[in-house]
Amino acid sequence: MLVIVVVFVVKPILEYIRSKIWAYYNPLCLNFKHVLIIGGSDGLGKALATEFFKKGALITLVGQSEEKLKKI
Repeated sequence: MLVIVVVFVVKPILEYIRSKIWAYYNPLCLNFKHVLIIGGSDGLGKALATEFFKKGALITLVGQSEEKLKKI
């Protein structure tokens, strides 16, 4: 009975706490953080936007070409 409690209750709680501590101290964790990229329609801005999006950030893009921004 004790093994079941440890495996199904204690272990998930400890893993959850560990993940929250890791996310707090990891500076590259961008989950639900807002990023403003000016010049994001082409080149480096476009590359940064895709990488930040993959890391979980919320992105606002500013650029000159509305068509290019819609494609991104």
